[in-house]
Amino acid sequence: MAEVTAKPRVSTLRLHPHHRALGSLVRLQLSREPASLTEADLAGDGFFELFLQTPCAVTPPPQERAINRALLDWVTGTRSWEESKAPVVGNLPASIASASLLWELLTSEEALKAALEKQEEAAKAAEEARVQEVLAQAFSAAGMEAEARAAAEAASQAQARVQAALAQAEEALAAARQDAMVQAAVASAARQAGKAGQEVVQAMAGWGLGPGSAVRVDPQAALEFLRRNSAKLRRIAELAGRMRGIALQTSRENVPTGPVPVDTGLVEDLTAIFPDELALLHPGAPSLIRAQAVARWAQGGLLGWKLAGQADRRGPFVAAVDVSGSMAGEREMVAKGVALGVAQAAKAEGRKYILFTFGADQDPIVVCTSDDDWEAHIAWAEQAAHGGTSFNRALQEAMERLGEDRRADLLFISDGEAWVADELAQAWLGFKRERGCRLLYVPVASGYGSMEKLADIVIPVSELDVQSGDDLTRSIVGSL
Repeated sequence: MAEVTAKPRVSTLRLHPHHRALGSLVRLQLSREPASLTEADLAGDGFFELFLQTPCAVTPPPQERAINRALLDWVTGTRSWEESKAPVVGNLPASIASASLLWELLTSEEALKAALEKQEEAAKAAEEARVQEVLAQAFSAAGMEAEARAAAEAASQAQARVQAALAQAEEALAAARQDAMVQAAVASAARQAGKAGQEVVQAMAGWGLGPGSAVRVDPQAALEFLRRNSAKLRRIAELAGRMRGIALQTSRENVPTGPVPVDTGLVEDLTAIFPDELALLHPGAPSLIRAQAVARWAQGGLLGWKLAGQADRRGPFVAAVDVSGSMAGEREMVAKGVALGVAQAAKAEGRKYILFTFGADQDPIVVCTSDDDWEAHIAWAEQAAHGGTSFNRALQEAMERLGEDRRADLLFISDGEAWVADELAQAWLGFKRERGCRLLYVPVASGYGSMEKLADIVIPVSELDVQSGDDLTRSIVGSL
């Protein structure tokens, strides 16, 4: 692996000062060390071609980077380019990932490497020509005419090598453009680069990093996100995004229309107050009783129907995810993806959430909440105990975390056959009655243990594959 800045030494694009400043902060992670400055600059220009909405090329391009420009024009002229570029514009992590892969694919094609190598020869010869021209001027100013003529001749010879190398580079590129296999490779490079960027965008969405997030625009945050974007985290983020989409769609489908009574309680809407309560407000009611009713109505309302949208919102969404040894692998990743996705949907509806992992009694419990940043969520997703399972500790943790919150929903995901102590089971039942909480249990193996008896809703899933995860999410959100 190698790292280069996204700021080209010699660019073929018109970059404003703030673009150059950004490029100096952005680091492109390449699969190998660039063979030359020419190749390094190709990576930088590729980044800005992707990141900027409307990049503007220098016309004509710098002589020593003419092949870079011609190659990028070829790529950006493919039919798949605009589709590949669209998701990554203005998104630093996605542009970095796309540019790095695009560079690797282009510089690995032998026919294109030959053109780039000849361009580097031209660049080195051009630098030598500039040095000899400066020497010629210095010798001439010092009255050293013989030395000045020698330097001028060396400059002329170097410039001739520049033209020869450029001609060979252009011939190599022209031949490559006629080769069907190379044409396919360039088109594939554009598509694959776009796919790499899209995967990063999806991963970001899975962690709630949409438009306006710091990761999209801050170089250090972008690089940290890419560094931590492991295969496991990408899988969890992919599933979380999928589950969140299903959850939000299910929530929209469950929204009632019209004035539908959904609960009873204190209301201020006179049209929803019960008739016997409304009668107390009538001018013909005894003055003292009427005054008391008016005071109660003004202070909090009278008994009546709560219509759709007026019922008390459910409290926080809490998810306890088993990370014991038997959950390792796909079960753990999909369980965390389901929990995170549904939690994000709950947040979109104005509900707070608490997520925590649990294992054996001695294992650490890792918690993240709706108030935590993306780094805390990633730390939560990365953690795994891979030991035993303690339902007692997990249920106790849930009650402590909920505190005085009312009408919360606790999602419990486990494959363990652990049991809940009688005294703790009774404590939860009392806690649930007092605060109106619900327990949704998702067993992912045949042994359900005593948690099944405590649950309000049991959704058995033998294996948390994607399809069963979809069904699970619809079931959970439909019940929230």
